[in-house]
Amino acid sequence: MFPLSLSRLLRSPGYLYRSRFSRALTTPSNPPQQNTEHGPRIFNSLTKSKTPLPDTSGEPLKWYSCGPTVYDSSHLGHARNYVAQDVIRRVLADYFGYNIHYVMNVTDIDDKIIGRTREQYFLEKFSSTHTRLSSDLLSEIEILLKQFLSSRIPDLLHRNSGGPQAGPLCWSALLEALQETGRSEAALRANESLKGNVSFATRCLEALVTAQSILELGEPAAARDGVAQLILQSKEVLGPMLNAKFHDESIDPDLFGRTADFWEAQFFHDMARLNVLPPDTVTRASEYVLEIVDFITGIIHKGYGYVSNGSVYFDTAKFSASGVHQYNKLVAGAIGTQQNSQGDKKSAADFALWKAAKPGEPSWASPWGPGRPGWHIECSAMASSIFGANIHIHSGGVDLMFPHHTNELAQSEAFHNCSDWVDCFIHVGHLHIDGYKMSKSLKNFITIEDLLKRYTARQIRLAFLLRPWDSNLDYSDVIMTQEVLPLEASLNNFFSLVSSSSRNDATFKHGCTFGASERHLKEKFDNTKVTFHKALCDSINTPASIAAIRSLVSQTNTYLNQSSGSIDSFLVLGISRWIMRMLRIFGLDALDATRVGWSIQPSGSDEITVKPELPPYLQALSSFRDDIRKIARDKSPSMGRDILTLCDRMRDTVLPPMGVQLADQPGRPTVIKFVERSRGRGPNLTQLPTRESTQSSKRLERSKINPSDMFKPPHVTGQYGSWDEQGVPLTDADGMDLSKNQRKKLQKQWKFQQALHEQFENFH
Repeated sequence: MFPLSLSRLLRSPGYLYRSRFSRALTTPSNPPQQNTEHGPRIFNSLTKSKTPLPDTSGEPLKWYSCGPTVYDSSHLGHARNYVAQDVIRRVLADYFGYNIHYVMNVTDIDDKIIGRTREQYFLEKFSSTHTRLSSDLLSEIEILLKQFLSSRIPDLLHRNSGGPQAGPLCWSALLEALQETGRSEAALRANESLKGNVSFATRCLEALVTAQSILELGEPAAARDGVAQLILQSKEVLGPMLNAKFHDESIDPDLFGRTADFWEAQFFHDMARLNVLPPDTVTRASEYVLEIVDFITGIIHKGYGYVSNGSVYFDTAKFSASGVHQYNKLVAGAIGTQQNSQGDKKSAADFALWKAAKPGEPSWASPWGPGRPGWHIECSAMASSIFGANIHIHSGGVDLMFPHHTNELAQSEAFHNCSDWVDCFIHVGHLHIDGYKMSKSLKNFITIEDLLKRYTARQIRLAFLLRPWDSNLDYSDVIMTQEVLPLEASLNNFFSLVSSSSRNDATFKHGCTFGASERHLKEKFDNTKVTFHKALCDSINTPASIAAIRSLVSQTNTYLNQSSGSIDSFLVLGISRWIMRMLRIFGLDALDATRVGWSIQPSGSDEITVKPELPPYLQALSSFRDDIRKIARDKSPSMGRDILTLCDRMRDTVLPPMGVQLADQPGRPTVIKFVERSRGRGPNLTQLPTRESTQSSKRLERSKINPSDMFKPPHVTGQYGSWDEQGVPLTDADGMDLSKNQRKKLQKQWKFQQALHEQFENFH
């Protein structure tokens, strides 16, 4: 079964990754005040319209979310559902200022959990009794496969073997028939579960063919190794068939809890990796059985529940005929469409509040005999236990609208004798893959674990943000490669451009002239904030919100890439920080809000955080490269000397303030030393002077002199009497004109000093 170390893991206080994902990551230090007058209008499945949320006047907004039924790996459908709810929750809390109490249930008592646990138990028991391939083993698996086909794909079995009572299967004919069925789009669309069942049967049959070949070879080692592979490839067939075969056999009740605990831990681990905030409160059906029994008793006392053979059912006809209540609020005409046989019920539309105990299943004591809660009742009882007779928001996937939420709403309003148990129902749209609905029964789901090996949590969230949360999403790699990855690259490039521009003191000015370009960009910024706000008010319209940000990014890039002129640093940094703050509200990053840009998240690994001391070194390297390229393009006759000058400047002027000293060695590689950072600009003067460092120091001091002053006091005294507009001497100290050769030499010195001083200015 599952590791014992995970048993009851989630019962400990402080679970749910509080240390890693706390509200502090997304809640501003001064959160906005709730504003319902100009606040959001959310699409409400009850009214089929966009309705405002209630004014809670600072009191908690009561939100109950239907959580997972924990029996298998979390998949892409879970990701779409809970990331969408997480975005809405973050926006309401961190943008609109709602104080939210977010409760999520975990269904840990359910037919699927019971079935999965029993299948796993009997499969492991079956494996332990078969340690090598044998004809008897293959015959036994063939019988179980035949039973599987008879119950899951009966038409195919009748066509190819004469029915379930016929003799041995013709493996080759059956395999061909399975492959043909798997290629029939019409058949697969008519029966959604057919695709999975065909896949399971095909895999089992192919494993049988392989095992038969191994047996015919007669190699003992291969027979020992082949048995494990045969059972592994046939587990989807063997598990349910072995469970059906031993349906009356009881197993250890603790095994059901271990199954639920294991998969619940996996679910919350996956949610944490997707940066989904943990619930404020988690409720589990197994921990609320007493409250559920009391809730059912209340429904019976009000006349809407009845007992039948140890089970309790909700009387939908009596509820609808009450004149007070309406059963089908969410789905018009839903009554009578439930696919349940009538059996012990008065009507096929009635549903179980309490299920009488069955052999081999867990059970609890009740006034009606041993049994377990029905599926719908757990949410009503747990939500009412925490929130009472009214919930502001109830959420879940659209597949829960009927029958789960329909029945939950009816039984809750029957218990509370009200007609407005929920103010707003939020239903996240279906996720499809290749045109098929995402479903565990189809086995066509992509696990979150596998998805995160291909894309980052941010990329997955961006994919969901680009579609309305309440619409269907047909997932494909095309969405990721043609929409999501280019969007992320665009935002990455924007933040990199802003960061790079901010390090250029020559153009990135604090308080520069507010000209036409700045005014135009500021108007765009202001309009974007209005557009963004309207989009969020419009049922948290994330596609429109992202579009507004993209447009602002494009215009800001144009401003930053202007060919000349200064850049208004306050305006650009204000825009970039606002964009980053909005993206963080969407849950796209979890770093400190004071930085510009977001973390780097390579697929399949943890995020990379660029250390703050790294950019200056990268900037120095980039500037050095730019200068080298300029020299190469100019093709100056002094190219060699100019490159050596750049190298000396890197050694003497650029690196010492960063704590790096380069020591040249004739004929040998340069020695790199890490030293105390120089104070101010220039080389590290605290080091013992060497001939080389003394020359560098003199060169640095000389580079500081403006060429217009180099021939004037205090740099030169008593030699010259007058100078031209550039500072080149015209006469000597006695007023005599300098000769042509003297002037030529001085002008050459002036040009060299001009180049040296420009290099100094570029780095200081």
